[in-house]
Amino acid sequence: SSENMLFFLGGAFNGLSDIVAKKMGKQGRTLGFIKTYEEKNKEIDEALRSYDIFSMASREEMVESLIEYGMLSELVGRIPTIVALKPLSNEDLTKVLFESEASPIKRQQYLFGQSGYNLKFTDEFITKIVEKSSKSAVGTRALDSYIKEAVVYASFDLLTLEKTQTGDVIITADCISDASKYEKSNIKLVSATTTVPANFMTL
Repeated sequence: SSENMLFFLGGAFNGLSDIVAKKMGKQGRTLGFIKTYEEKNKEIDEALRSYDIFSMASREEMVESLIEYGMLSELVGRIPTIVALKPLSNEDLTKVLFESEASPIKRQQYLFGQSGYNLKFTDEFITKIVEKSSKSAVGTRALDSYIKEAVVYASFDLLTLEKTQTGDVIITADCISDASKYEKSNIKLVSATTTVPANFMTL
């Protein structure tokens, strides 16, 4: 039975905003209160433009546009609610990094913690990675990708060792362009009688 099932359909739907704008009798890159951003922010500009268009469109205009976009009318007719999602702000992305259960930072800290290391990220790294992710306009997927890229050398160098060590591994802003520039501090070999601190093993 499907009576207790709830379905969500999500996606970027590239090009849909142009169809919706035409339905609304609006064309061009500006619409109402849409701002014009610098060329370097073209992707986030486009995402904000799409959000503004979708949020101002009526349900009828959205349904007609989705059908014109290529979705089956039988399917669109069974979608009770259509909601426009605004691109995440820098503050939103920072919350994902520190508060979300799916945080890529927490995930990497857990992996390093299993090998005895305390993985740290500098404030400058966090600021720059959030700004970079925001400009890419692909939300949290960019955060995950950039974090993985920044720790790849540290992972290869330290997590593949047969010997067990403890200490701090620091990911700096330099790691964004060159992951080999991570820093180490207080690195010590763990003897057979030494127990890895419990805080290394937790999220």
